[in-house]
Order: sequence, then structure tokens, then C-alpha cells
Amino acid sequence: MKILISESDLRNLLVNRLGIDLTGEVEMITSNHHVPQVFQEIISNDILITGWMNDYGPMFIIHTPDKSYLYQKQRRNRPYLLVGSDGKAYEEEDLFNKLGIPPIGLNLDDIVNTFGEEEE
Repeated sequence: MKILISESDLRNLLVNRLGIDLTGEVEMITSNHHVPQVFQEIISNDILITGWMNDYGPMFIIHTPDKSYLYQKQRRNRPYLLVGSDGKAYEEEDLFNKLGIPPIGLNLDDIVNTFGEEEE
């Protein structure tokens, strides 16, 4: 059975019940010029970044105390891109464990839709 929950209810659950507040820690990136240098060096191809944004939409930077992660929902070759500022590829579960989010059926889209803030 799938239970639907609004973004505000999800935010309330994460922040007030679980103590996980990612406000200000999830940044929406809509231009390859705003992708942080560390990720540009890891991917090392502006044309690839631009193509991914054109094909799949915005990217998100998720900040944690010790590193940042570049995330983008993709559909064709893989369900998503998730790479750390250390250059390693990660699974959603790895980041959820790092953030302390228990296995309650969420995916990273739920997190970025709830806490994502558009670049300035």
C-alpha cells in the first residue's frame, strides 16, 4: 500500500519528528555555470553537464557536514546521478544513511522537492 503525503507534512515529519532539517542544505542548479567547480572537475565535460540538464532537468547540490553531493533524476541509462564531492558515485541509501533518514519509502526526489531552494 502506498501512502501519499504532502511536502509540508513530509517536512514536518522529517524536521519535527525525526530531527532532520535540510533547510538551506539543498540547492537547485539550473545552469551548468552554477555547478560547483569540484563537480565540474569530476565530470570534466561542460557539454555533458549541459546535455544532462537539457535532457533531465535541474541538478541539486545536497550539503552535509563533511561533503556535498550532486544529484539529478535521470531516466534513460540510470534512474539518477548521485556523485559526492570526493568523486565517488553513491546510491540513495548511502546518502539517506549519512543524513539519518530511516528507510520509510522515500527517494531523493522527495527530499529535493521538500527542501530544494532555487539558485540565486
